[in-house]
Amino acid sequence: MWQDWTFMIGGLVFASTLIPTIRNPLSEVPRTTSALTGIMLVIFGVTHFTVELPLAGIANLMTAAAWAFIFALRPIRELREVEVATPQFEVTQDEAELILAHREWMMEQARRRRGQPEPGEEPSGCDGCPSQAPSGGG
Repeated sequence: MWQDWTFMIGGLVFASTLIPTIRNPLSEVPRTTSALTGIMLVIFGVTHFTVELPLAGIANLMTAAAWAFIFALRPIRELREVEVATPQFEVTQDEAELILAHREWMMEQARRRRGQPEPGEEPSGCDGCPSQAPSGGG
């Protein structure tokens, strides 16, 4: 059945496009992305088997396995775990410090946009709440 072959080839092409992400130790993928994609591909693979498209089912399960590797090996890491030098090029210590300073600045800007306090700061309370009048007085 030509549809089975078409789905199989497409599934294998999708699986092959994940190889660079799996091989690159600096790749980062949100876990929700990899988990949901893998789960849906398993569902699609089982569904293909039930409609007698076994090659398509195998291809989907292989792609789901690739997403499982990405889920396990390539989650988004915290800033403190990020490596600055990559296998493709080396950076000097000054360049590394500049890159990290820029990333910290970007994260600070994102926190400000979301209204989150700076690290080590206490939350400011309710923005926009009317200030409470001091008790007593007259």
